[in-house]
Parts: sequence; C-alpha cells; structure tokens
Amino acid sequence: MSDTHPEDAAFADLSAAQVRQAELLAIVGRLAGGIAHDFNNLLATMIGYAEFLEGSLQARGDCGAELTDLKEIQMSAARMQEQTRRLLAFAQRLPTRPTLVQPQEIVRGLERSLRRLAPSQTDVAVSLTTVSGYIEVDRPQIEQVLVNLAINSFDAMPGGGTLTIGAEWRDTATHGLPAGVVIASETFVAGPCMHFRVTDTGRGMPADYVRKAFQPYETTKTTPGAGKGLGLAAVYGLVAKARGMLVIESALHAGTTAHVLIPEAAAASEADTATFEERAN
Repeated sequence: MSDTHPEDAAFADLSAAQVRQAELLAIVGRLAGGIAHDFNNLLATMIGYAEFLEGSLQARGDCGAELTDLKEIQMSAARMQEQTRRLLAFAQRLPTRPTLVQPQEIVRGLERSLRRLAPSQTDVAVSLTTVSGYIEVDRPQIEQVLVNLAINSFDAMPGGGTLTIGAEWRDTATHGLPAGVVIASETFVAGPCMHFRVTDTGRGMPADYVRKAFQPYETTKTTPGAGKGLGLAAVYGLVAKARGMLVIESALHAGTTAHVLIPEAAAASEADTATFEERAN
C-alpha cells in the first residue's frame, strides 16, 4: 500500500503495482492536461481565422475550390478539438456541473441509444435494482463513461454477443472492491457507492493487457486500424474526476466486466428515508 493514500481504506486491498499504476496515470494525466490546454488555445485561434477566411471567400464569390479546401481544414480542426477534449477528460480538466442524479435514470436514459449503437447480432440487456438514492455527478460525463465502455465491448464482440449494463448499490467499506484489475482514482474513499456494470460476452483479455488498454494511444484491439486513441483513457479521467473507482474484470475468451464505482452523494435528499443497508439488501 502506498504512503500516498494512508487515509483511504479502499486501497488496503490494492497491490503495490496497482497503486503505482494509479500514480503513473495521474502523472501522465497532469502532463497531458497541460499540453492539451495549450494546444486547445492554438486550435481556437486557427479555427477563428478559418471562419474569418471563409466569410471573405464567400463574399468574393467564384471561390468554390478554395472553400472546399478550407472546409477540409475546418473538419480536421474539429477532429483535433475532439481529441483535445478527450485528453482533457483523461487529465481530469474538463469543467463539470455536478447535480444530484438517480443512477437508474442514467442507465434507462442510455438504453435506447445503446440499442441503436449495437452492431447486428448483438443484444443489449439492462439489469437494475429498484432502489432509491443519489450520486452527485456531471451526468453527461458519466453517460460518456458508460457509452465508451459499451462501444469497447461492442468492438470485443465482432461476431455478436450480449452487452449487459446494470446498476446496484454496494458498500465498498464492508464488501470490498469487485474482483479484477483496479484502475484506481487517487480521490476514491471506501463507503456506499453506486456500482455500474458493463458486461460483454466478447473475447476478453489477460490482466496485463487491461492496464495497457487505459493508457493514452494504446490498444488491445487486434483489428487492423482499430483504436489507438483516447476512448478508455478518457473513461479513467472522467471516473477519477467523479471521485470514483474503475475495476476491470476480464479473462481471455471469457468476456469482460467494467465496474464503475461512484460514491453516494453526501447531500442526498433527507426525504429519502431508505437507509443504505436497506438499499443494498
């Protein structure tokens, strides 16, 4: 256990290697955040001048070819902005607007979108416990976490399969963390949590590949041209930003489950009379 987290009971079960991995991701994230911030400022200037040039060319007329070339520049700049946004997510530097949200609403709200995203021969199932309670998060960012994990699961099932997304309450102080490789957050504190699960019946991966998958511009995908981006790295950053924990349970040829643990909101409504113990049972 690292001396960096003496107050955090959740880290008691983590190996030294897992804690070092968390610290390494945090260091890389800080570096990436600084680079992304500067790069984003340069992109904003470039996009602004491109818009000014577009207006000038349109006013002149007879500049169809030039406008077509300029549109390609603008589209490339937009893609670069999206990559910068993902870097900022990994670095935990995206602005957040936390609100109290019932986790079941998040999953139900995503169900239709995931069914549309699912490839043919892939089923989407939802597993929810009918319980009350709140988490305090930026809802669009947590939705992005679950969508990114689902897309990764779809990629792992090229021949079809089943994706199951679920949510239930878990007390990590008494029941510990789920089994698997911990992609840790420095700010996670053990206690009552909402436990989101994204499970697929895909090809799975060995443990040493799991940590690699969450590093920027790394991939475990075998399809030519696939991945090597920031999708899963952004997942780590957004979960850490929400003071959560990410645990990946996977085995080769046995599918994968991504466990996302988000602390229960301290400011949950007092009108919610059900205790955590009642919700967890």
